[in-house]
Amino acid sequence: MRTTKGWSSFFNKKSLAINQLPYSPPIRLLYIAASLEKEGHLVELIDVACEKDSEGKLRKMLSSIDGVIINVLPGNQGEVASLAQYVRENRPDIPIIIHGLYCTVHPIGALRDVPAANICIQGETEHIINNIVKTIEKGISLSDIPGVFYRKDKLIKAGKKEIEIKDLDSLPFPSRHLVKEYAYGMVNGIYFSKPPFTSILTSRGCPFNCRFCSNRLRNGTYRTRSPENVLKEFSEIQSEYGSVIIEDDNFLADTQRAHKIMDGLIQNGSKLELLVAGARVDSASKDLYRKMAKAGVKLISYGMESGNQDVLDYYNKKITLAQIRNAVKLARETKIMTWGNFIFGAPIETDGHLKNTLKFSKSLSLDMALFRHLSYQRGSKMWKEAVAEGLIEKDSYYCFAGSLKKSTNFTEGELQKYCSWAFKRFYYRPMYVLQQLVRSVRRMDFTMLKLMYSAI
Repeated sequence: MRTTKGWSSFFNKKSLAINQLPYSPPIRLLYIAASLEKEGHLVELIDVACEKDSEGKLRKMLSSIDGVIINVLPGNQGEVASLAQYVRENRPDIPIIIHGLYCTVHPIGALRDVPAANICIQGETEHIINNIVKTIEKGISLSDIPGVFYRKDKLIKAGKKEIEIKDLDSLPFPSRHLVKEYAYGMVNGIYFSKPPFTSILTSRGCPFNCRFCSNRLRNGTYRTRSPENVLKEFSEIQSEYGSVIIEDDNFLADTQRAHKIMDGLIQNGSKLELLVAGARVDSASKDLYRKMAKAGVKLISYGMESGNQDVLDYYNKKITLAQIRNAVKLARETKIMTWGNFIFGAPIETDGHLKNTLKFSKSLSLDMALFRHLSYQRGSKMWKEAVAEGLIEKDSYYCFAGSLKKSTNFTEGELQKYCSWAFKRFYYRPMYVLQQLVRSVRRMDFTMLKLMYSAI
């Protein structure tokens, strides 16, 4: 490797962004970049999905970089493989490292799918990336590094077992300066909240264990950053950004910590608009929601999943329909927008269950709703059960309910039609349009009306 410390990271999300740029920046890559920069490395980042000429920009950079790190998500392995092969053909000497969600849940499969890559990282990367770089520079074995899979003599070898980062406060803040040129936070070309827009992670993992979720495999055990550390990052964000999405899987899992963070934002006079990407309805309380609204929270997204209590129990959600109604009611009273996420296709669901879920979603007066097709994700309890029953190959990453025998009462095509049907029935209602008009005036925020008009 060259003596200059120039490492480049590439973020590929193209296959998941159909006619829409990524909503938020690649924060995990920005964490890795920060760790490299802390050790004196020079880092450049290309967000492939946002670049008008990503190939041209990559071509210009190739001659001056010493290594490449590429993010691999489920579904974009083919595009990552093509990108890695392009790098390999033009710079056969440099290491190509892949990391990300797909690498964490299926590291050997990821290296097979991206044959030009040398190294795959399972789990968290920030605490080991500099050791990997030093090991490569010295030309010694990677076998002692935790969480690493690598090629040797045409075989895939494994390093030591991955190790979680216990102290999240020890991590440097993400290197947001690397993506300043990109415009995030837009839907249909419209900013949903005040620009410029960025993201933050205040915790990793989730303390709950929903039957369909593979979070514990993807993000490890539940760990949080201290309120003081989070508020310090918010202070830095406020100097350059107008809004931020909190991308935690479950930001309100620890309500006492959430109270302290909101108190600090209020005391610091924060003007940021906040979007909470993950929250449970059983954490809702009037005091907390009032405080969140005062601190600048504009929207909360909930995992509601179903309008049927027996389906919620099957998923091991440990919530009730009454708790869902209460959370939305409290949010509406405090002028916080709500987003409900629902799943179709549980093995016990019938046509009546799906109709009940749509009826329930409309009764809640949600601002937004998403209806999606149940998938069996590698590492989830449902996936493990399906593998044990011989319904899924154990090397598979995920598959949709309906594509498996005995996995649901519907075909895959029927579930897709149900999702489309529910979407239209939820949004194409005169009452919904009237509600959004009234709420926009009440909040003095006309973003939803602009989005509705842009979608026509």
